[in-house]
Amino acid sequence: MVAANTQIADIERVFVATMRAPTNRNEMRFSSERADRLHFADIDVSVPKQRKVGKLIGPTDVPDPSREFGAVRVDSFDDETAFVEAINREMLKRPPKERVAFVFVHGYNTKFGESVYRHAQLRKDYNVRAVPVTYSWPSAGKLQGYLYDRDSAQYARDGLIRTLKLLQRSKARSTFIVAHSMGTLLTMETLRQASISGDKQLLRSVGALVLAAPDIDNDVFKEQVGKIDPLPDPFVMFVSSKDQALRASQLVRRGTPRVGEGEEIATWQSLGITVVDLSNVPDGGLTKHGVYASSPTLIRIIQDEGLNLAMLGQDRSDYPQAQAADSGARFAENVVHFPTNE
Repeated sequence: MVAANTQIADIERVFVATMRAPTNRNEMRFSSERADRLHFADIDVSVPKQRKVGKLIGPTDVPDPSREFGAVRVDSFDDETAFVEAINREMLKRPPKERVAFVFVHGYNTKFGESVYRHAQLRKDYNVRAVPVTYSWPSAGKLQGYLYDRDSAQYARDGLIRTLKLLQRSKARSTFIVAHSMGTLLTMETLRQASISGDKQLLRSVGALVLAAPDIDNDVFKEQVGKIDPLPDPFVMFVSSKDQALRASQLVRRGTPRVGEGEEIATWQSLGITVVDLSNVPDGGLTKHGVYASSPTLIRIIQDEGLNLAMLGQDRSDYPQAQAADSGARFAENVVHFPTNE
C-alpha cells in the first residue's frame, strides 16, 4: 500500500467484481485461485503524474508513487447490495451523460493488481468519462498457466453475467465493456449465454463493446456473433497481424487462426463490427499484444479526434470529415474499417 500524494500522483477510483478467492498473502487481498462466489472491492489507485502515456509500472512490493502504480486504499463490500449502493453514490457525483459503467475484462497471464492498474491506466489515458468496474477473473498470472486460465475464463462466465445484472440494476445509464485477449472469449461467451437465455434487457444495457486482440477461434467467433441478439452497438475490435502472443496461441492450436490476427476483417465488417487494424501502429511493446493500451501513438490520435474507445464505431458516415487533426483523418481512412452491413 502506498500513501496518497496528490502532488506526484493522481488517484483513480476503481470498483471491482471478482471470482478470485480472497487472500491475506498480499495487500490487494485477492489471489489467482477460484472463488465459489463473487467478491467485491473498492480500490483507490495511485497513478504517477510524470508518466509516459500508455506506460504502466507495477505492481511491486514497495511502489514508488512517483513512477509506479500502487493501491492507496483497498476496501471490500459485505454483499452485492453495498456494492451497488457505492456505485450509485459515485454515479450521482457525475453529470447524467457520464453515468456509465466502464467494465474492463482482462486477459491471460494477469494478476489481480495488474488488472486493476491496467483499468486505471485506460480510464486515465483515454479520458473515459465513466465509472470504472473491473471484472477480474482468476487468471494464474503466469505464462505457464494458459490452460488453467482457459478453464478459469469458462468458470467465470456466471460471475460476469451477475456483475452486468448488478450494473443494470444500478443508476448507470448503460454499460461500456472493454475486453482483452482471453477476456474477450469470456465476454463473448457471457453475452451468448445471456442471449440464449432470452435476457434481451441485459444485452440492451451494453451500450458499447470493444474487443482488444481477441484470442478466439475465427469459426467460434462467427457462431458467437450469430447467437447474440441484439449485438452491442457500437461493436469495435482491435486486431494486428503482428501480434506475437496470438501467433503463439495459434501454434498451440495447430495453426488455427485467432480473430485478433485480422485475417478476416471483411467478414467482421459484414457482421456489423468496426475493425481497427493496429498492424502498423508503432510503440506497442515487443509482443504487440497490448497495443490498444500501451501505444502513445494510438492514444494520442484517438484523443486528437475527441473520441474515446466506445465512440470509434459511431458517426460512421462523416467520421473522416470530422473536425479532426490530419493525423486523425488518416487514421480513420487507413486503419478503421467500418461495418458493411448497413
